[in-house]
Amino acid sequence: MSNSPEPSLYSQIDVTGMVPSQTVSAGNSTGSSTSSTTNQALEQQRHAEMMAVLREILTQQRLQTEILKQVVNTLSMPQRQRMLELQTWRQQHPQLAEDCRQMLKVFSNVQSEYYTRMLDEMNMEAENIQYNDFSFNDFVDRFGPRLAHLNGILQTLSQLAAPER
Repeated sequence: MSNSPEPSLYSQIDVTGMVPSQTVSAGNSTGSSTSSTTNQALEQQRHAEMMAVLREILTQQRLQTEILKQVVNTLSMPQRQRMLELQTWRQQHPQLAEDCRQMLKVFSNVQSEYYTRMLDEMNMEAENIQYNDFSFNDFVDRFGPRLAHLNGILQTLSQLAAPER
């Protein structure tokens, strides 16, 4: 990472030398004016160093923000493309999209009835299903594949269906 020409996303900052200087009382001798000037110069130097560090932090944060924007755009691009394709398909096949919406309502009712039947069966066989592997496997074999196919059909219809006017 240190060999790459790109700027580093992370940097190390040494803040141990950035301790605020102590104020010097005005009642000292003439030597204190020299030390006061020196202290002020050190204070200004520390202030300049701190400002430089803060500017570097701001630059790194802006770089990270730009990178995050690019990542979001890259990750959302396939979804936007898919939505555009679906919208184009709906516009090219308006009657088919409307039929899909109608069938979605029908299959939603079928799904509700299927869940009701499945739950009724489960309630009648609850003890067997809970304690008997054969009964559990039989239950899953009877209801699982149909439920999976029905959910797949519903998902496809919901994507292809035209929105209600």
